[in-house]
Amino acid sequence: MVSESSAAARPAVVLDAAGRVCAVAAMDAKAFRKSLESGELWVLREGRVLPHGATRGRAVRVCEGDGWYEARLETELAQAGPGRTEPSAPAPVQPSASGPLHDLERIIRERRRTLPEGSYTSYLFREGVARIRKKLGEEAIEVITAASAAEVAGEAADLLYHLLVLLAAEEVSLDQVLEVLAARVR
Repeated sequence: MVSESSAAARPAVVLDAAGRVCAVAAMDAKAFRKSLESGELWVLREGRVLPHGATRGRAVRVCEGDGWYEARLETELAQAGPGRTEPSAPAPVQPSASGPLHDLERIIRERRRTLPEGSYTSYLFREGVARIRKKLGEEAIEVITAASAAEVAGEAADLLYHLLVLLAAEEVSLDQVLEVLAARVR
């Protein structure tokens, strides 16, 4: 159930049918309800609830996490004439060998390159580095003020996402950061 405190925009992690991250957007309670009711993904963009362009025509199951939303693409609905046909399997997202942070970095960098409509990541890049830095600071404060381990985990995920957005905006790769960390533990 969507609570009153969930009315503000929160990250929405979009997963393919195999559970791999394929997009990150923003949702509020209204977008969440509309997604539940329609079976398609609706997101918050510039204060308006709009269909998520990259997932249009795909059936979605949404759920509310602790401080975030999850949208799992279940099927891709093929178009044929004026109506929809039977569902077909979604196109797989190829994960990197390095893990989910590298997968997310790849998606963020692709969003920066293409700036697709309806993407929260595109919105951040359009707003500029100052907005990205401000959002990263807000997420850091939310990690610090989290009241439970579950909240810390959710807020830390938001913080990592926004950090990867800042790294992309500043042309710094995740591997560069990992190299610095590796040098520090030697």
